[in-house]
Amino acid sequence: MRIQRQGTWNALTSYHSSGYVLCSPSTWKPLLISTIQSLRGVFEVRIYSEQHSIRNIRQLVTSKDWDSRSAYGVDLVKLNKVLNSVNYAAVRQRRATYSRLYHEATISHHSGRGITFTEMLLLLAHHKLIVDKEALV
Repeated sequence: MRIQRQGTWNALTSYHSSGYVLCSPSTWKPLLISTIQSLRGVFEVRIYSEQHSIRNIRQLVTSKDWDSRSAYGVDLVKLNKVLNSVNYAAVRQRRATYSRLYHEATISHHSGRGITFTEMLLLLAHHKLIVDKEALV
C-alpha cells in the first residue's frame, strides 16, 4: 500500500524533492481531483464504488442483440438491476466525505506551491481512519 500511495503522489508532483504538487492555479483543482480519485484501499475516496463506475456498468449492460429489451446497445433490464443495486445512503455518505476532503485540501493549498504529501496524508487519515466521536472522548 505504501508504494502505491507514493507512486500516485510522485506521478502528480512536478518537483519530487519538495513533495508539493506544483501547478498553476488553473490546474490545481483538476490535479487534486485526480489525486483523490486515484487512491485505492483504505484511503479510497470515491463517490461511487468501483463496481458502480460508468466503465464497469457499461461493460455489464452492453448488448449486441437488438430487441425490445435493449436501446442503443444497452440491455435495459440489466441496467435497471445494476442501478437498483446501488446503495444510495452509502453514496450520500461517500459524497459528503469526498466534499469535505476536497474542501479542506483546497483550504490547505499553499498558493503557488500546492499541497504536501504529509498534509494530504493527514487529511486522508482524518477523514478515512479516525472516528471523530471516539477520538474526542
